[in-house]
Amino acid sequence: MNGTEAKNRISNGNIREDVDIEIPDTAHQIGSDSWFQVAFVLTTGINNAYVLGYSGTIMVPLGWVGGVVGLFLATVISLYANTLVAKLHEFGGKRHIRYRDLAGFIYGRKAYCLTWGLQYVNLFMINCGFIILAGSALKAVYVLFRDDHALKLPHCIAIAGLICAVFAVAIPHLSALGIWLVVSTIFSLIYIVVAIVLSIKDGVKTQSRDYEIQGSSISKLFTITAASANLVFVFNTGMLPEIQATVRQPVVKNMMKALYFQFTAGNLPMFVVTFVGYWAYGSSTSTYLLNNVNGPTWVKALANISALLQSVICLHIFASPTYEYMDTKFGVKGNPLAIKNLMFRIMARGGYIAVSTLLSAFLPFLGDFMSLTGAVSTFPLTFILANHMYYKAKNNKLSPLQKLWHWLNVVFFSLMSVAAAIAAHLLRFPFLLSSDSNLHFSLLNSGFLLLIPHFPFDVDSDRQRGRRRGTQEKCRACEKTVYPMELLSADGVPFHKSCFRCSHCKSTLQLSNYSSMEGVLYCKPHFEQLFKETGSFNKNFQSPAKPLSDKPTPELTRTPSRLAGMFSGTQDKCATCTKTVYPIEKITVESLCYHKSCFKCSHGGCALSPSNYAALEGILYCKHHFSQLFKEKGSYNHLIKSASIKRNAAAATAAAALAAVDAVDAVEAIPE
Repeated sequence: MNGTEAKNRISNGNIREDVDIEIPDTAHQIGSDSWFQVAFVLTTGINNAYVLGYSGTIMVPLGWVGGVVGLFLATVISLYANTLVAKLHEFGGKRHIRYRDLAGFIYGRKAYCLTWGLQYVNLFMINCGFIILAGSALKAVYVLFRDDHALKLPHCIAIAGLICAVFAVAIPHLSALGIWLVVSTIFSLIYIVVAIVLSIKDGVKTQSRDYEIQGSSISKLFTITAASANLVFVFNTGMLPEIQATVRQPVVKNMMKALYFQFTAGNLPMFVVTFVGYWAYGSSTSTYLLNNVNGPTWVKALANISALLQSVICLHIFASPTYEYMDTKFGVKGNPLAIKNLMFRIMARGGYIAVSTLLSAFLPFLGDFMSLTGAVSTFPLTFILANHMYYKAKNNKLSPLQKLWHWLNVVFFSLMSVAAAIAAHLLRFPFLLSSDSNLHFSLLNSGFLLLIPHFPFDVDSDRQRGRRRGTQEKCRACEKTVYPMELLSADGVPFHKSCFRCSHCKSTLQLSNYSSMEGVLYCKPHFEQLFKETGSFNKNFQSPAKPLSDKPTPELTRTPSRLAGMFSGTQDKCATCTKTVYPIEKITVESLCYHKSCFKCSHGGCALSPSNYAALEGILYCKHHFSQLFKEKGSYNHLIKSASIKRNAAAATAAAALAAVDAVDAVEAIPE
């Protein structure tokens, strides 16, 4: 493209002169890609590895109704905002291949510089986020096979940065991605399919899930507000003109095809993995879905490796405006494989990646800084600027109602930007939150303010942790720092995933199959066997753990001591079946103990939880059947009578069982 000089400004819909805005040549290839290739670029940006976090960062704070409705509304709003920018690509008879060029052409030099600054800061934060994500995925692979913690997260981030630098040198410009877009799609499908399949597998096995939004009324309002702000970030790149610059003529028509593809078929994988992940794990869904799933180690390793490599490709897409600026500024032309051009890319792009990696390694969370960046740059670029530029450019062609609509968008998203900035300020000073708040913030995505529900914390401890967001969490087992990618939180206590092991047999535990007593972890078989039969673990700590065998050891077959009876829970009886309830299988409701398997609706057999049950005269019902049975008769009298019959029958059964036991004991006591 030949260099031109724009001496025009838009004033009330007309072109006027006397604004000196230079639109330079570009060293990168433009106008050569089909709409389908551009659609793949956009889809790659949407289905990056951050889709593994949307179940936890969007659905958990918003719930089913808010999350589903919010995501679909955000889809429509984002498509609308992107089409506004796409339609201005050739406005005024010039092709605006950069976001700052378009803003400068419409507003003037100051807007050109301001847009440039906002965009490049935003893209830099996005790139740091991808490096952190790639390093975290590498760390997740490492802890699947090793538990020595020799490879730290900063080391993994450094390795990921090196991989990104090699890829940046090898691929000269955005149009050269070519086959790599297909490879990126394959990587995306791998980790998305793995997450979906393993989540469905876990979800089918889980009888009940809790979808309730956690927290007090105030904290819920704060959570929902911030999570709603997250919705719009899912679909937007902040560099649409730079991507549109690569598409062939007719530019606007082809770009619209690419956008329609992105916001229909391109969004489907993201929607599926987000909804399935939340369905499977409910409010306990992690901000990185692969931390929740249970499955073969090699499958989870493959998914994490795919997330790592796909993040490398995505980083190149979002770094391309920076690369284009450096290449154009220093006049890089000719064969991309020429020694001179290779050396320049090694120095320029390698230096850029090195700075990004260094910042990511030293500040692997970037919470305060990045959330503030998202507030002051992402919202203005994607929504405020898009609506106001279209209003300025098409002023004479818009009806009063259309003008009002664009102004409403500008005002609304300006308020959202302010709200995000306030949230970032509260994040910077966590002691401003009340002590019963259950919100803790971490930024994992390109300056996006993502909320991670945590267990309630006290003000003093959080003040200390707030100095370096999350980096002071220590593993209960090894007392070493726990980073988010390797974190398991059990009963509010942080562990490395590799340290979350049975203290007796050293087998790796999952949140669904562990037991603990006084902070000591056990697998369920050993907890039940050792706790039920001995009431003490002291001797097992002094000797190496041995796998359970079919033949019990003498120590485990001896009669439990009186001390065993003093342990809490060993003498509790299930209110339903009257049998002993041990701690690992106990649910306590209204001072009554139940086996988990007995805590079900007496009418329909529905699995219950402490938050969704009803009880009448000691008989349990789900709320649905309880309401239904009341509606049938208009009162609970028939239920009380039925409850009395069931209770008497249970008492008779228990008495008969005790009589049978006494009879057996009496027979055994008769001397031969």
